[in-house]
Amino acid sequence: MRTEGTSCGVRAARSIFCLLLLLGVACSVRIEPGHSGILEESDSEHKSTDQIELLHGKVFYNPFTEDVHTFSHAMHRVRWGFDDDNSSKSKEIIFSSYGGAIVKSAVEIGYTYKPGRIPYVFVTLRNTKGMVVEDYMWRSTHEAIGQCAAMLPVEAIYGSQKTDITACALEKLRREPFIGDNFELAYL
Repeated sequence: MRTEGTSCGVRAARSIFCLLLLLGVACSVRIEPGHSGILEESDSEHKSTDQIELLHGKVFYNPFTEDVHTFSHAMHRVRWGFDDDNSSKSKEIIFSSYGGAIVKSAVEIGYTYKPGRIPYVFVTLRNTKGMVVEDYMWRSTHEAIGQCAAMLPVEAIYGSQKTDITACALEKLRREPFIGDNFELAYL
């Protein structure tokens, strides 16, 4: 009888060990090289940028009360174009020329986060659905292209000054305080 009790104890210990191992794996995330992470407690109030610590490597967290958001330090390439399947999700840039012609354009932008500015971007653009960096960039790009194209006739927009519009819009985006302070823009 003593051997049966010992084997039951060993099985129970193995089961507890496996359960703890599974729990440890389920409650951790690895933040890959070239990325930073921010641990957000869903029950707490939003933190200021001074209180946010950038995380790297293996992070243990409570999946019921905390979320881990990761940010890549690599180039982000975002393309807004035509979506024929669902026009409500279409994100092309629509703007008017000097003469009032409506122009639709597919646009691509490349950007990276400036070093140390990820907490500020997180606090500023955070909403309940997640990060809205791409939406903010789309609105800002749409506005900049619209301002630059509004001065040109439609012939110039489709002709020789097409690159002038993107150069003008890129410069306007770089001069916008939030974008200029937090992002490096590579191209438009």
